[in-house]
Amino acid sequence: MANLMASDVYSYNEYIKTKDVLILMLCAIIEPFGYHPFMVWAAIRGNYRKLFKIKSGWGTQVRKGFAKAT
Repeated sequence: MANLMASDVYSYNEYIKTKDVLILMLCAIIEPFGYHPFMVWAAIRGNYRKLFKIKSGWGTQVRKGFAKAT
């Protein structure tokens, strides 16, 4: 898998530095263990709140208008 990603990265010449390619590969390896589970948890939480009609939100927002420049 990493070989396919490396060939794709080098064929399009988007990332010139080796450091950039290594960071890209590290992010691809870490993503399934950090970002994706968080997104699944947030989706489940949101659907749970919607299904059981649990009120949640941003609260009351008070408009203040534009401040005058001094």
